[in-house]
Amino acid sequence: MGLLKACLRAAACLRVACLRVAHRQARRQAQHRQAKPSTAIAVFLSFVMHNFCLLLRKVIDSVQIFQNRKHKEMRKNILVLGAGRVGGAIALDLAGTHNVTIADISEKALQKVLLLNPNSGRLLFDGGNLERLKSTSESFDLIVNALPGFIGFSALKNCIECGKDVVDISFFPENPFDLHALAQEKGVKAVVDCGIAPGLSNMIAGYHFATMDVRDFVCYVGGLPEKTDGTDDYKAPFSPDDVIEEYMRDARFIRGGMIVRKPALSDVELVDFDTLGALEAFNTDGLRTLLQTLHIPNMVEKTLRHPGHADRMQFLRDFGFFDDKFNTERSVIFPKSHTAELLKRKWRPTLHEKEFTVMRVEVVGTENRKKTRYTYTIYDAGDEKTNTSSMARTTGYTATAVARLLLNGWIKNNGIIAPECLPMEKNGKFIFQTILDDLRRAGISIQIKKTTID
Repeated sequence: MGLLKACLRAAACLRVACLRVAHRQARRQAQHRQAKPSTAIAVFLSFVMHNFCLLLRKVIDSVQIFQNRKHKEMRKNILVLGAGRVGGAIALDLAGTHNVTIADISEKALQKVLLLNPNSGRLLFDGGNLERLKSTSESFDLIVNALPGFIGFSALKNCIECGKDVVDISFFPENPFDLHALAQEKGVKAVVDCGIAPGLSNMIAGYHFATMDVRDFVCYVGGLPEKTDGTDDYKAPFSPDDVIEEYMRDARFIRGGMIVRKPALSDVELVDFDTLGALEAFNTDGLRTLLQTLHIPNMVEKTLRHPGHADRMQFLRDFGFFDDKFNTERSVIFPKSHTAELLKRKWRPTLHEKEFTVMRVEVVGTENRKKTRYTYTIYDAGDEKTNTSSMARTTGYTATAVARLLLNGWIKNNGIIAPECLPMEKNGKFIFQTILDDLRRAGISIQIKKTTID
């Protein structure tokens, strides 16, 4: 491949040289009104070199396609930590092309995944156990961390300690860059926050940050039941503990180049969608790594819910239902744990309940000296055949797309890799387009609209 590319560069240089000779001879001919055979020879050689370059380019493209296909056909060994909704979707998607083993502390969760994907291996153990992970992970080429956020950071650290590349969707509250030096020392590539938002939303920001002068970035995202009676307005695609944590943590966003903090559930606004109607949006702490990586003057991420949800959650929070614990005269009470159990029953989706995930991302900036807005609308309504929710699909399939790119050698840099940095790598445009193509092939709708602002 290197020799072919060297020949292509040499042929291109020779073609340019021939064109210069022909141009110089043509000017002399015009001055002296005398035709010289060297002019015709130079033009002919330039024509030959041009066609030779085209032929070489086709050969190189064919070789690359063949190599990529051959590389993709090589089955790798993947360990998925966590057999929840998203972990199960990831295992099912990767099992078609790779050898997948899924690990979880719950036998029930493992059996549920294996019903849909009997070819996957299973391991019953705690992914946060470093010694067990070390002894187990030796034969694996990649680990996908799909554990809950409260143990996600320690599990990611353990994966890095084992020297294994990782795709992480645990969305832990800790700063992932605290593990950057360790990952570099171990020669590990760890792509974090690799879901839909954070994840795909970050990639959109990173792609346009690399191609235009971005001034504003806004993301609205949510997974919701299709129907609501006004009280039963939400079904949790993730652990209720993680949702409560999201509502307790202050939201951070960028305004005028400065980090601003506000309580979660604040700044409620209505956002209209053509086919869905009005949804309410409120502040949550979803920018995460974007706060440290991209210098965009204005950035905000808001969660979408059916109208009225923010008021109900704020009531529970303000009255202490989300507090970790408090002491009474007789005992210690743990409101958050009890509330999570109650919400788990209320928010548990029924088997065939219709739901959807929607995300709108707006990027505004200057492109080719014109003020331009890009609007991305991502929508999915789940897969009834496999009973895979829309949030599991949009989150999980973003992770599997990145996992394939990592296994195929397209992601080069060691360390903690934020999703917005993927489109800014050497092959960034290819990486970004491949992820979008993989999601579209899975049946997830992605619409992109470009508008010039007067």
